[in-house]
Amino acid sequence: MQAPGSFSLSRQDAEQELLRGSLIQNGSLRIYALYQHNPTVKEAVDFLKEEYGIGGHSYTFWEGGNGYVDYDSKGIHFRRYADQATALLPWKEADKLLRQLIHSERYLSEKDAQKYAKLEEDFSGWPGGVPLPYPCVAFPDPVLDLDASLIREALAQRGIVDGQVADQEKLDQDPFVQQVMADAGRIAAEEPSFTSEPVAVYPAEQNNLPFDVVVERLHVESPEQAAEEAPPRNFRITDDHLGEGGPKAKFRANLDAIETLKAIEAEGRSATPEEQEILSRYVGWGGLADAFDANKAAWTQEYKALQAALTPEEYAAARSSTLNAHYTSPTVIRAIYEAVNRLGFETGNILDKTTPRLIQFHTFINAVNPPFLGGFFYFRHCSGIGEAAVLPGRFLIFKGTL
Repeated sequence: MQAPGSFSLSRQDAEQELLRGSLIQNGSLRIYALYQHNPTVKEAVDFLKEEYGIGGHSYTFWEGGNGYVDYDSKGIHFRRYADQATALLPWKEADKLLRQLIHSERYLSEKDAQKYAKLEEDFSGWPGGVPLPYPCVAFPDPVLDLDASLIREALAQRGIVDGQVADQEKLDQDPFVQQVMADAGRIAAEEPSFTSEPVAVYPAEQNNLPFDVVVERLHVESPEQAAEEAPPRNFRITDDHLGEGGPKAKFRANLDAIETLKAIEAEGRSATPEEQEILSRYVGWGGLADAFDANKAAWTQEYKALQAALTPEEYAAARSSTLNAHYTSPTVIRAIYEAVNRLGFETGNILDKTTPRLIQFHTFINAVNPPFLGGFFYFRHCSGIGEAAVLPGRFLIFKGTL
């Protein structure tokens, strides 16, 4: 039996969607290359989840009618506009269909087949041919033709044999190593504080190298920077023209606010007055659905920028708010506060849960312009609080958009 509001997905629609590949450039080539390495079902499903990511596009069904397709960790969701009915193609089922399409040589288009033939030619000198791909990552440069014997000889001259230091004196006398040690000593003398976090790990058995490759993000802070950080301060909005401009201008303001907020969070500090000004221009995603549609040619750059700036969870929350997270201008907000004041509320805390300048909370001192206490503490679910007890017992008024 079908669940209420669902429909049976036809094989034609499932295949039609899979044949277009992921939304990332050369996605079909990476998927095809993956299956040339005979992955297990789990390996294939994990790859597809990352390759497709979180996103979607408009869709025309095989038998007519328009709708939308969404990707997430469960699979590929199809939705019909006519009746809003949905269907799901789980990743395991997608894996089965992809194996059949590839085995029957129906997966690659003629153009992509030519591209893959060129890849096979370029990687003909590599052990195993075209290497195992990584989701959303371009293929490595096949032109790198390094003579392993020359590399080993050069390392031996510096006292390194089979990856181990065999002659410490030779290594210490190498000019390059001496320069590195001198630079390290100079940096250590400045006593910067730093932290690192792993971003990606590529095991040796997958990268065709004799060692694992670990990519880390390094955060460095000098003592001078720590000493110069100003104490947090309240921010008072004085610009009555916030939220004005066309869709592209609003998108740019949103993206600037997101990038600024993430930089502040990564550095573990308070926002500067200049950054507070940027954050205050965030106007939400109401009316900006085009920025989430991969098929909108005029919004291609914005679509890519947004996916790069947000985590999958943040992206999904932002996209779901396009129908209801609409900006309220300062003029309207001021009128609301004046009305609240006339009702007798003169002082206390206000939680503004849907004003698109992220999540704000105010101390109500006067009805004309309550100061913004620099909230931004619940950005990742900016379409609504969802958890009214973020700061329980602290607010006398909860404000939302009707």
